[in-house]
Amino acid sequence: MSPSKATVIARAKHGLSRFLIMFLYLLVGFTLFQLHEYVVLTQHHLPYARYGFAIINALVLAKVMLVADEFRLGDWFPTQPLLYPILVRSVLFAAVFIVFDIAEKVITGLFQGH
Repeated sequence: MSPSKATVIARAKHGLSRFLIMFLYLLVGFTLFQLHEYVVLTQHHLPYARYGFAIINALVLAKVMLVADEFRLGDWFPTQPLLYPILVRSVLFAAVFIVFDIAEKVITGLFQGH
């Protein structure tokens, strides 16, 4: 195996492991949120119909996180105290997630005919 092919395979394995870790983390969080929503709606005798959205959201947002991280989103303060890069990245990633959440709701509404 050539060195460049070995490097590509190593990068792919590293990217896949990062994706899986992000996916599992998001899946646990989204599943808990959906479980809470289900319990609250069931207590009020309201129907719940968002089964499976935790998996879809976790897959999409894990990929969005990887892409945003590859673009070095928010890495503008390398010499500043660690607080600044953390705050900037947190706000930017939250904004990206909000945009994708709105896009998901719009697409879901279009498929449902709203």
